[in-house]
Amino acid sequence: MKKTIQFIVLAAHCFFLSSAAQAQTKPLKIGDKVPDITINNIINYKSSSAKLSDFKGKLLILDFWATWCAPCIAMIPRMDSLQRAFEGQVVFLPVTYQAANIVEPFLAKLQQKKSFSLPDVVQDKVLHAMFPHRSLPHFVWISPEGKVIAITSYDQVTAERIKGVIVGKSQRLVTKEEMKPVAYDPKRPLFIELNGGSGSSLKYHRLISNYTEGLWPGYKFYRDSTGTRITVRNESLLSLFSLAYGEGKNFLNTNKVILEVNEPAAFHSDKEGNAYLQWMREGNVYCYELIIPDVDPSTAFTAMRQDLDLYFPGLQVTVEKRLLPVLVLEGKGENISALRGRKSVNEMSRSGALLQNGNWNHFIGRLDSHYLQQSKLPLLDATGITGFVDLEIRADLTDPESINKAIVPYGLSLKPANRMIEVLVIKEKTSKNL
Repeated sequence: MKKTIQFIVLAAHCFFLSSAAQAQTKPLKIGDKVPDITINNIINYKSSSAKLSDFKGKLLILDFWATWCAPCIAMIPRMDSLQRAFEGQVVFLPVTYQAANIVEPFLAKLQQKKSFSLPDVVQDKVLHAMFPHRSLPHFVWISPEGKVIAITSYDQVTAERIKGVIVGKSQRLVTKEEMKPVAYDPKRPLFIELNGGSGSSLKYHRLISNYTEGLWPGYKFYRDSTGTRITVRNESLLSLFSLAYGEGKNFLNTNKVILEVNEPAAFHSDKEGNAYLQWMREGNVYCYELIIPDVDPSTAFTAMRQDLDLYFPGLQVTVEKRLLPVLVLEGKGENISALRGRKSVNEMSRSGALLQNGNWNHFIGRLDSHYLQQSKLPLLDATGITGFVDLEIRADLTDPESINKAIVPYGLSLKPANRMIEVLVIKEKTSKNL
């Protein structure tokens, strides 16, 4: 078994193109000549449209991206720097399926942190049909002569590799590997008749499998007419145990999990792209599904823990109190009491939060499980605030220091401290703890 203590959430998007778009534009592969199409909906450019031939004589790199994709956002200033470094030789052209009214305000906020000068193709369908993909970022390299010479992930977009392409060494670029799509309906059981048939007579169902090609990682817990259901697709051991012991209510970030095992890398990997896909294919991830007659959620997660205990008998998993460094949220919350009777608003994004008669527990849970999930320090709410509140903060919700500055007017603080907290401990059984 291998090591690292971090829960991976893969950011990806599947594009389902209309039959009309597919009929008009043939998907291209490496070596194909790119047709001289007209690109529309260009912003931050000298005109709102351009022909692909307008970029002839330069290396053109299409960057398929989205505003919700963190690696995509990190690439924007890097692409700007590379374009300046290879001015007259390279053109970067970001492309997104999202509309201008989403992209323009987002880029404007990004410009406040670091200036850049790149055009953007918005609300695109044609280029997506020409270069279909399932995950982002997605880069297509087009030669000065108009041929597709590479399709890569972002790790290949470096000055060294661009220089190599310019001197004719594009073969050194590593092609991005995509998961092959399979028919999958998340509301139906896994694997039976390629997805479970109708599932209409299924009353009780439990399964565990190794990695299954084509299923995008993720999990879902819900209740419907068939009963209470937990479905996990191609997730790590760390994810399985975190879900089982968090019971769908308390998301156990990796900073609340302690691995005391010989090979922690068998529980989680921080690899990316092709390397992560290979890690999954090596048998390090699992699919799990539980469908039982409608029961209380805690009963379903108890059953899940029992299944994991049976399937992984060499592991001992416990919830323990440990003294650890944490981020403590403290204070009385001045002027935070909600003015009741209004419509409830619970809005959060990376750049801030707006709660009007909003749920405090929802705010803390979202802050902990989503925005601060990469923090090395667990979040501990010691305010004693409950119920509904009014709160408006403008801050980078992934940055504790930025949050701390924004909550000062409410008499709150977010600071490091050592506290006893509950953590999930995963260890291998020995003769002493059997």
